[in-house]
Amino acid sequence: MTEKMYEELKDAIIGNGTDAIDDFLGYELSQYDEKTIKDAMDDVLDQMPEDIALDFYNEYCQ
Repeated sequence: MTEKMYEELKDAIIGNGTDAIDDFLGYELSQYDEKTIKDAMDDVLDQMPEDIALDFYNEYCQ
């Protein structure tokens, strides 16, 4: 996935609300401000296999 695709994925998940964010992260955040969300998503994406990230991309961005 390209950096642009990662940004599209993060924006799409954020646009789908807290349930989508929690599903993607695998846990609930204590606060849902944009910086906290994006930092948590970056941490998860850094560890996530690309094929799984692509599955999320296809689910939320296609």
